[in-house]
Amino acid sequence: MYSIFFLLIAVSLICITRTYENLALNKRTWQQYPYSEDWGADRAVDGRYTDMSAWGGQCTISGNEKSTAEWRVDLEEVLSLYNIVIHYRTDNYHWDESHEYTSRLLGFSVYISNTTSKEDGVLCFKESNYTRSTIPNPVNITCVQHGRYVIYYNNRTNPPFQTGYSTHAYNDLCEVEVYGCPILGFYGENCSTPCPVNCQGTNCDVIKETCLGGCASGYIGQMCTEECADNTYGQECMKVCSNCRDGEPCNHVNGSCPNDCERGTYGVECDIDISSNAYTNISLYYKAINVSGRGRIPLHWQMFYISNTTNKDDGTLCFKDTNFTVDTIPNTVNITCRTDGRYVTFFNNRTHPPYPIGYSSYAFADLCEVEVYGCPISGFYGENCSIPCPKNCQERYCDIVSGACRGCDVGYFGQKCDGLTECNNNTYGSKCSNVCQHCINAEQCDHVNGSCPNGCAKGTYGDKCDIACPSGLYGYNCQDNCSINCGVPERCDRVTGRCEAGCQIGWDPPKCDAECEGTFGDNCSNACGFCFDKEHCHPLNGTCINGCDSGYKGQQCTQVCNNSTFGPNCSMTCGNCLYLYGEQCHHVTGQCPRECIDGFTGARCLLLKEGRQYLYPVIYSSSAALGVIFLLVIIIIVK
Repeated sequence: MYSIFFLLIAVSLICITRTYENLALNKRTWQQYPYSEDWGADRAVDGRYTDMSAWGGQCTISGNEKSTAEWRVDLEEVLSLYNIVIHYRTDNYHWDESHEYTSRLLGFSVYISNTTSKEDGVLCFKESNYTRSTIPNPVNITCVQHGRYVIYYNNRTNPPFQTGYSTHAYNDLCEVEVYGCPILGFYGENCSTPCPVNCQGTNCDVIKETCLGGCASGYIGQMCTEECADNTYGQECMKVCSNCRDGEPCNHVNGSCPNDCERGTYGVECDIDISSNAYTNISLYYKAINVSGRGRIPLHWQMFYISNTTNKDDGTLCFKDTNFTVDTIPNTVNITCRTDGRYVTFFNNRTHPPYPIGYSSYAFADLCEVEVYGCPISGFYGENCSIPCPKNCQERYCDIVSGACRGCDVGYFGQKCDGLTECNNNTYGSKCSNVCQHCINAEQCDHVNGSCPNGCAKGTYGDKCDIACPSGLYGYNCQDNCSINCGVPERCDRVTGRCEAGCQIGWDPPKCDAECEGTFGDNCSNACGFCFDKEHCHPLNGTCINGCDSGYKGQQCTQVCNNSTFGPNCSMTCGNCLYLYGEQCHHVTGQCPRECIDGFTGARCLLLKEGRQYLYPVIYSSSAALGVIFLLVIIIIVK
């Protein structure tokens, strides 16, 4: 019987893993405490487990009386994994509650890592629900993950241990099969379908067309096919576009503006305020230039730049002559140029002949005087430069005539940044040009620094709530941990906590944070049978721990009593019912489906009758038939 049961398990495992390769076969292995060379770590990946005893030469065995046991296999490169099958040592005895080694297997864990350290990896499975009577062998673990090292670990380090646990930790692994795709970047049947092109690192679920580890910058969605929208860009679309011209959306990958920036901003992402770099020691009102020598007047293309560096290209073009002729250009040119800066640069060129009529052949300066008029102290404006610039002007710079601010301190706007109009509509910062991120309940963030006064919406954290929850965390301010019982342990939606790849067997979706109740199996999709006193069945395998309700039998209590039995544990025998179509009495009450056979009466046909007189109640069953006949003979003799 045991061999037949083992064969059925083996066939089912072959069906499960038929489209994936055993990636661990004959790969390099290691274990923490080898018992001896005869039971080396490599025995667990040699493809043999027909003799699962210590003397069969097919099992890894670790040292005795150790508090930890660790074994790993090196897949030689990072690969896409689907499931892991562990065949544990049995010494070729039937695997049940009485088997010594069930206690050794309890409490084990499996990690997937890109290094030889399990702490650097992901906990794929942690056994915490089985007992000595329920733990299966082999153990089939769904582990949709990417990694190079598969690490088996168990420990007995913190006594007292749970009921049924062994005192020490052991490996005792006869075979560890790791099924998945042999080439990274593919999934599906026969690992023949390429992962979506925008998966980060081309990593995708080995079964479904969903990306593991997130999307490449600029993309979102399970398959990473959706470009960032709603003026967002970057990793997980968590960044907000800045000041693109005419409100155009920025590039979904790098945030650059396709058709230049709004006035007053510059930079690849148009996120730098021009006035924020206008450090100056004088303010300009007008410039008077006395130029002598009409034949060498720098007609056309004369330009003046105001800059904070010695490079004109770092500054602002204040004036460019495009209208004067040789007859109209004045000797003293008066240019109004209200801006801030340190360097005033005159520039002319003769670089692209032929030149317009009246132009000299070469460029000259020939400047007799350049007068630059303005306020000698920054931060003042008006007549005699006696009026202080408004207090919320950025760097206290304002227009030398009107007093309008060149830019506002962070959190203010308006011509004079007078503080009467703090940023609103979910904006903050310089010129209220930054958009609040993910404050809870879409509240307005702080108008100066963008911080969220009452915390972040689900899925984000940080002062500005502009950082997505790290892997393994979700919810408000990322305070909740993804369940270790997720199909991919500790991997879930950062907003809702919904587990990736569903739940491990026996756990209730979508968060996999509670065991199945009234159901069992994969995603709690199977209904429990008729357990005793309406108790819940075992969440993993559906067995009824304290037996069945009256009228039912089997490990899962889904089978009704048969063979003319009914009641608790199907221990009672049906009465003397009349059966016409192969039916039997009611499996719970024992009531007959129609009348009794001749000579019996009552709801369950247990009462003998003679004429209309009820004589003796009897229990009539196949095992008591001779007793009934004997009783009838005695009655006849007495009469």
